[in-house]
Amino acid sequence: MKLTIILFLSATLSFAQSNLYRPFKVDIMIGKGDFLFNSININNGFRGNSLNNSGVLSVEPKYYITDNVSAIYKGEIFVSNLNFVLSSTVGLELYFSQSNVRPFVSISAGRCNPSLGFQRPVISPRGGIEFGRFRIAAELNFIIDYSYYTLKTGFVFGGGRKKARVEEPRIPKQRVIEPVLVAGRVLNEKTNEPVRAKIVYFIQSENRNIDSTLSNSKSGEYRFNLKPSLYQYVATADGYESFSDITDLTAITTKGQYVQNIFLKPIEHQNSTDAIKIDENKFRLDKVYFELGSPNLLQSSHPQLDGLVKMMQDNLSMKIQVEGHTNRIGDEDENIKLSLNRASNVRKYLTDRGIKENRIKIKGYGSSMPIVPEDSEENRAKNRRVEFVVF
Repeated sequence: MKLTIILFLSATLSFAQSNLYRPFKVDIMIGKGDFLFNSININNGFRGNSLNNSGVLSVEPKYYITDNVSAIYKGEIFVSNLNFVLSSTVGLELYFSQSNVRPFVSISAGRCNPSLGFQRPVISPRGGIEFGRFRIAAELNFIIDYSYYTLKTGFVFGGGRKKARVEEPRIPKQRVIEPVLVAGRVLNEKTNEPVRAKIVYFIQSENRNIDSTLSNSKSGEYRFNLKPSLYQYVATADGYESFSDITDLTAITTKGQYVQNIFLKPIEHQNSTDAIKIDENKFRLDKVYFELGSPNLLQSSHPQLDGLVKMMQDNLSMKIQVEGHTNRIGDEDENIKLSLNRASNVRKYLTDRGIKENRIKIKGYGSSMPIVPEDSEENRAKNRRVEFVVF
């Protein structure tokens, strides 16, 4: 038995199955070495025969079954003068790491067909380390017969690891959310007559308008198409108290429809100066109304504000501070800004009717001074208010 070292130069060809994953690779290696047949059986006639300084060509296709296992086929030819040896084996190669430095081993088996006249089984174990796109490996080739065998070893430089599998991102199919038809009528609470009103829907947790519409003046009918969610709505109409409530559309299953009739309470005719006295010098303007989420005054607020104008015209030394308040829905900074702008619009209403601006101060408190717990929509409506203090 003789040990021979063979040095290979290696090149790699890769055949892509797709642009994301390359399970196929072919290593092509060329070099020089000795392939020696040593017999321990004098009668077999092959003592001392060898292929010295032979050229070596090795072609090795691989198919990667997984990231750590590949099936290999190795075909080699040793040529020296007119003699040659063909070796053909198949087997498996195993990797032990997914890092840039990957130890591996392989085992393959097949047949060796030298031109010297015999065919014998061949077993080729191999081990080494692959780093980046290069590898170094030691390989043993056992050619086995009843009475003789040979051994060859070599170091392989080169070869490349396959391109790593990149899974395509799986984008879940978006469930199509069908809108819910919200429809109904706006009616006078006392007479059931239709009312032309503005209805605004907004998401309760965001205090952000989603949609608005006007009800039909003849029938009072209105309709919305809304995505299933938890909403708050407010209905306002001149001559009527505003009405607000919560609508949960998340559980609507009956043909995607929700019927909601709205009943508005007419504002009773009263002395417009009837602001509610809540302290010795403090009054609440309980009939002053604004558009939802807006500082704009509704026309139904004019009678009570006109009463305040008359009060200040009759008392020329009277000075007041107008104070705006909101409930706790939404961002507090935005609530403070909204409450201040509402107080400012009340002041503008008064100054447009001849009251000097230096007699009116304004203040916005946001939701910091509730008068009742905010455990119902009715209480939240009470906390949305305008008050004034007499100096």
